[in-house]
Amino acid sequence: MQKSYFWIVSIPMFAGLSGLIYYFAKGDLIVDFDDETLRFTWKKKLIFNYDAIEPISVKDIKTVVIDQGELLRKIITSDREINISNGKLLMKDSQKFIALLHSTIKQNGGRIIDSWDVWQEKGYLKWALRINTVVIVSVVGLIVAFGIFKGFDKIPPASFFMLIFLLPQMLLYHKQMKEK
Repeated sequence: MQKSYFWIVSIPMFAGLSGLIYYFAKGDLIVDFDDETLRFTWKKKLIFNYDAIEPISVKDIKTVVIDQGELLRKIITSDREINISNGKLLMKDSQKFIALLHSTIKQNGGRIIDSWDVWQEKGYLKWALRINTVVIVSVVGLIVAFGIFKGFDKIPPASFFMLIFLLPQMLLYHKQMKEK
């Protein structure tokens, strides 16, 4: 009888917490482009509003950080960094905005890079590659060692879960870092 109460309470609490996290993390940013100026306006929420972003002149933009050709991460000017970080879900007009930024920034002599280039400029990429390599070798080594000593049939399913989801992502990151 106790277990049924647990699920009756847990499921609504989990749904409510998930909704609150989504509401906190999601924001609608409206970008107006007129007279060579970008104006940013956050759509107001009841609570958890984002800070206002001051308008920027397109001529002041030095660098735009775009990952995978579709995820706008940052707009960097000579005096500030504006973190945007659009997500892959519900992208609406973000692709049009990225295309507009591409053409405008290229005309003004700015550059378009990705997050790995930012890491490389800050000197983090070499260490990230080393740590990534250690994680890949460790995970594979642990699974193989466990399989040899205990038998591959006794490997816990969580290990295979790591192989299926963690390792491909780590290998993808490894490849991307090595290309930089």
